[in-house]
Amino acid sequence: MIRGDPAPDGPKRVGMIMSAQDNDVANERSSGNLVLPGDRIGRTGSIRAGNGVMKGERYLIATQMGLLIRSERSVHVIPMKGRYRPGKGDFLIGIVKDHTPSRWFFDINTPQGARLHSSDTPWSVDFGRTGEYMNVGDVAYLKVMEVDDMGRADLTMKGPGLRKLRSGQVMGIRPSQVPRLIGRNGSLIAAVKRRTGCRIFIGKNGWIWVDGEDAGIEMVRRVLDAVDERPHMGGVSEHILGILGEEERG
Repeated sequence: MIRGDPAPDGPKRVGMIMSAQDNDVANERSSGNLVLPGDRIGRTGSIRAGNGVMKGERYLIATQMGLLIRSERSVHVIPMKGRYRPGKGDFLIGIVKDHTPSRWFFDINTPQGARLHSSDTPWSVDFGRTGEYMNVGDVAYLKVMEVDDMGRADLTMKGPGLRKLRSGQVMGIRPSQVPRLIGRNGSLIAAVKRRTGCRIFIGKNGWIWVDGEDAGIEMVRRVLDAVDERPHMGGVSEHILGILGEEERG
């Protein structure tokens, strides 16, 4: 086990939770489930409602269709906005959906999914102990090593910047819009990071991991919405810089 990094709890699967006092029923959905707007995805408590989730009086409610992701401190929904076709050398955000004694299986916004062998991580993982390093719902920044004839990707976590991503939340845009978010020579995303104070990892699969203060995360969400709502329009960079400047003045 990684020192100083206790193993996360396994996925919680609770079906038809019944209150002894009021007979209300809630389905606590697990990471990787597809949810629809209005779905109850768990009870309110200390966990934070992230992107695509509204905190009601008693329940957490999905506000958009997408993939449900739980972490130790938050729950959020990644919107379904177009599928990604993996290519060798791509950097991406992946979410663990299962693991075996020697490998993890990731959702990377493709129908086929992807896999990561324990030997392709920076850790020395004993056979049968993969879940102590990454469990269902955990997020990582990865690189595609190979893609087979079926479109399934083999991943690696060995290389500069590749890592397990702790805390934060995952948002999504159309994969085709990722270059517009990055901007020429990375200038646009650099401005977003500077103005919001957030840590941001961008995956070519259209998933973006964000961590920071609530105000900064909300500003990043506004930027992503602006990019995604203008897929064929010019002046995206100017529009986003206007949003950032507007927030900065406010």
